[in-house]
Amino acid sequence: MADFISVFGVITPFDYVLTILATFAGIIVGAIPGLGATMAVAILTSFTATMETLPSMAVLVGIYMGAVY
Repeated sequence: MADFISVFGVITPFDYVLTILATFAGIIVGAIPGLGATMAVAILTSFTATMETLPSMAVLVGIYMGAVY
């Protein structure tokens, strides 16, 4: 249980905001014909290459989940 609670100390509010924004962007990308979750993640990989690990993974997971939704 302590390990589960310690995760909340690592994730910052900025990471939550990035995840929410990426999810909304994923919903928009997923609604466009011809673009899907794989294409969105492939395009955003180049943008997240310069970010830190946790925020970049939050963006990629957020856009993937939004596009699949």
